[in-house]
Amino acid sequence: ARAWSYDASVWPIATTTPLRAARAGTLYNLRRHEEAIEECRAIFGRDPQSAAAHKVAALCYAYKLDFESAFQHFKKALELDPRDDSILANYAALLQRTGKLNDAWECAKRAVELNPKNAHARLVRGMILLEQERLTEAEAEFKAGLELDPKHATGHLNYGRLLARMGRRTEAIAEFVGPDN
Repeated sequence: ARAWSYDASVWPIATTTPLRAARAGTLYNLRRHEEAIEECRAIFGRDPQSAAAHKVAALCYAYKLDFESAFQHFKKALELDPRDDSILANYAALLQRTGKLNDAWECAKRAVELNPKNAHARLVRGMILLEQERLTEAEAEFKAGLELDPKHATGHLNYGRLLARMGRRTEAIAEFVGPDN
């Protein structure tokens, strides 16, 4: 009997761009960023038009604090697929993180327009509003995002920061502890 293998010679479909992009995404989620970037580079060698691979590369570079490369890959991903709300939400998060709040707002706004159930985009909007001291509006965005994704740990942490800033310490502590504790 032959053992199961993920070797591309045994499973030729494993070399298709969507599956390779999914593999790169999994490597990113496992925090194996260098391997994910190498997988993206291999994809670009065969299919430089893969928006999914550009998104994964952007996320990896952002994690590594190589913002210039992250911006380049997000821009390419959006050029290839301007209606992907996930790319827009992640790009908005990077823009917010680097202080480009107006551009971040526009990307997050567009992501929510394309997909009103995009929790990440709602939470990014909450962070933008928090940074602008628009606390009531930020609270509405955080609540909307956490309603869509109640287990989003970073969302709870940031909502807790907002509540603490508003002087609502008991509620803030509950958010810091998390939804399951």
